[in-house]
Amino acid sequence: MSIPFPIRIALAVIALFVAAAPARADWPTSASVNLPVCTSPNLQSGQTLVPDLAGGVFIVWGDLRNGVEFDIYVQHVLSSGVVDPTWPVNGLAITTSMTGAQVNPAAITDGAGGVVLAWQDVRTGSVANPDVYAQHLRADGTVDPAWPTSGVAVCTAPGQQGLIRMLSDQAAGAIVAWRDQRNDTDLYAARVQANGQLDPAWAVNGNPIVSGAGGQNNMVLAPDGHGGLIATWTDTRNGAAADIYAQRLLQNGSVAPGWPVNGIAVCTAAGLQQLPSIAPDAAGGAFIGWEDYRPGPTADIYAHHVRANSTLDPAWAVDGSAVCLAAGNQTRGRVAADAAGGVFVAWIDARAGSIPAFYAQHLLANGSRDAAWPVSDLNFCAAFGNHVNLVLLPDGTGGALAAWDDARNGGGLDVFAHHLLAAGIADPAWPVNGRGVSVMIGSQNAAGAVLADGSGGLIVAWSDTRTFATSGNDIYAQRVQANGALGGSVLDVPLGRVTGLELAPLAPTPARSDRLGLRYTLPRDGHVRLELLDVAGRMLAEHDLGLQDAGSHAYDWAPPTRIAAGLQFVRLRFGADTRTVRAVIVE
Repeated sequence: MSIPFPIRIALAVIALFVAAAPARADWPTSASVNLPVCTSPNLQSGQTLVPDLAGGVFIVWGDLRNGVEFDIYVQHVLSSGVVDPTWPVNGLAITTSMTGAQVNPAAITDGAGGVVLAWQDVRTGSVANPDVYAQHLRADGTVDPAWPTSGVAVCTAPGQQGLIRMLSDQAAGAIVAWRDQRNDTDLYAARVQANGQLDPAWAVNGNPIVSGAGGQNNMVLAPDGHGGLIATWTDTRNGAAADIYAQRLLQNGSVAPGWPVNGIAVCTAAGLQQLPSIAPDAAGGAFIGWEDYRPGPTADIYAHHVRANSTLDPAWAVDGSAVCLAAGNQTRGRVAADAAGGVFVAWIDARAGSIPAFYAQHLLANGSRDAAWPVSDLNFCAAFGNHVNLVLLPDGTGGALAAWDDARNGGGLDVFAHHLLAAGIADPAWPVNGRGVSVMIGSQNAAGAVLADGSGGLIVAWSDTRTFATSGNDIYAQRVQANGALGGSVLDVPLGRVTGLELAPLAPTPARSDRLGLRYTLPRDGHVRLELLDVAGRMLAEHDLGLQDAGSHAYDWAPPTRIAAGLQFVRLRFGADTRTVRAVIVE
């Protein structure tokens, strides 16, 4: 039986007060324990993470617990590291009422503490030709009643739609992109609005990101800071040896001014370029990294900076700046922007022979290598064994966090993580070669389901076979703190830090409807705007604070209209960046 909405709100308020109490180490502190999120029978996999904007996470996955076909499930983990007691044990079913299989979910935050998710769906066709559907789950764990109960049909065109990627449209909806085989292998996208309707400015079944000659694959996305997207991909329009291309679409679905139809060539050097990664540059453009075979049979790592106006940064080398040209193969390059216009790059490296290792390098805003970093690159994992599925994230303090699946212990994959400091060293507070996040028997396969927790640490979720004989693959999760220790509760980042944008919880909490006490920190001078949202992500009020100086600020906001009691959200916009906190209104 579902819990009535008013009771859910009351429980959410109670949970908020619990979170405000002194921190309890409710996240497990052992890499051989971890947090069980779903232990239903059969297979659970394809997990992804979304922040709940209160220090916790939503975990979304594909689930075969019925033994017949996959469905999509979601679970909520609180900031304290416990599964939300108001949610169903083993997760909330999203698609069990639909026929056919629903698999390979993608998900993003709605900006108001909820989650928008999309998946491949075969309810109306063959298994070989899935469509794309989407759904909105509100912050209280209920499906948004404005959306169809069976989900929004994003694309039902002929052929196969897959490799789904998602970004926020910055208006409580989502941009959904996918690989599309209605004609050839092309890339398409569509916008689902906050009201559950497809944006009528976009074409039915989506607008092409690229629909030209050859095949387009391995797409990844970055936000353009204005509700649109920048996509990059591997492209064979020029022949069998693929190149790297990019495109920008605006929130209204049109190609951004200055960008050509079917995108710009980021790298068309001789040989094969493939498997790009992307990170927004905070100025409407993006950094793109890839593995590159231009010199011959082994791969190197290159990167480039694509500006918002479609031009390639002239300070960077034509066809990209070389990040690593060491002997042997350097593959699977991953990028993460820093806070000063540069980018971190990490990759799998076989310079020592058949034993792969992880290396990293830092490029400055002009594309040159950071002189403070090792000339021979930073080796942050040299443990014996296969290392795969690397993820690189900004740590919020000028460095980067890395997480990956690791076979150093034999018998299956484990999950490891490490912290790379801005000074070009691996964090000495963390174990050499990385922290073991989960080292249980069986296999733990995170496959990239990693999220920065906002407090300098990270949260990982994975498909786990430790109890395979009794329950199959399960879903587990774990938090790693900024100091490399496991466990703890996610706490608010100190207000005094000015290396990033920060918004503190409202003071006081609960708040009165006529006064919302805000404290926030700006990393630099810039334009500030406040927004008040309900649990469905709808705008209740907004207020422009204009240009403000870098540093700490306090402001008592009196919204122009009375706010209903209950759970709401305050979002602070600072250029293309946002921060959101809960607002529990008592009157």
